[in-house]
Amino acid sequence: MSPTSSLAGFDALVEAWEKRHHRRYNIKFAAHYKILKNNSFIQSGSGTVLNISSGGIFFECKGPLPLRVPIDLILKWPVLLDGVCPLNLIVRGLVLRSSSDGVAVRILTYDFHTTKRPKAKNEAVVNPQTPRPASRRYPT
Repeated sequence: MSPTSSLAGFDALVEAWEKRHHRRYNIKFAAHYKILKNNSFIQSGSGTVLNISSGGIFFECKGPLPLRVPIDLILKWPVLLDGVCPLNLIVRGLVLRSSSDGVAVRILTYDFHTTKRPKAKNEAVVNPQTPRPASRRYPT
């Protein structure tokens, strides 16, 4: 192999790398999706996010999805807000590519939403309708 042919391969690799505008992060976590068409819900399901960037998401799901349709993704974010509160990343996007490998989605908008904190096993549930016991007074 000549030095010029190896440089040509390297240049092609660098050019391909530079085409990506956003850095991708390989991460796995749960996702739920809803496909919308003409503002009507037509399909839903769940899958696993394989990588994410500020411009797109790639995830696995059962079967291919229709192309060029709006999709809503709800991603269970792996980090707690202030170490206590679970978060969901809500993404509105567009299905760009769908194959047996997975689904590529361009992110149009996103927002973080808090979710209810799961109750601990020993945490009592307080019902505001339940009367509280009267305070006990002891003779002094």
